[in-house]
Amino acid sequence: MLQELVDSNSNLERTDLNLHQMSNQMQLVLGGTGDKDVLFMGHHGVVVVAQSVALAFDNLYYLERAAQVQILAQSTQKEVELLPEEECQKASQDIWRDIKKYSDAQFYSMYRRLRQTQPDFEL
Repeated sequence: MLQELVDSNSNLERTDLNLHQMSNQMQLVLGGTGDKDVLFMGHHGVVVVAQSVALAFDNLYYLERAAQVQILAQSTQKEVELLPEEECQKASQDIWRDIKKYSDAQFYSMYRRLRQTQPDFEL
């Protein structure tokens, strides 16, 4: 889609963003995700891809929460006990079965809160 924009706008000035270069970089980054939903880019942050904005937001939100919990647990300087694999698998299956419902509910809840505090905000 970005390449089509570049090709159809041959009058873009060189001082604008170099859309060809940006398109190539985006393809490189997105190609690096393979079949994964999250790409950690060293000291450059993360990229989250999903079928919807709501699901991408949900994945990024819980990735950040998991990182916070891990740092908090490690700050106790005690050995962190892992949950049994069976419990993790069951919880994972339950969540992924209804992930669209959960991610949509959370995303639109956050959107409504943002609209209350920032009335000028638009998606």
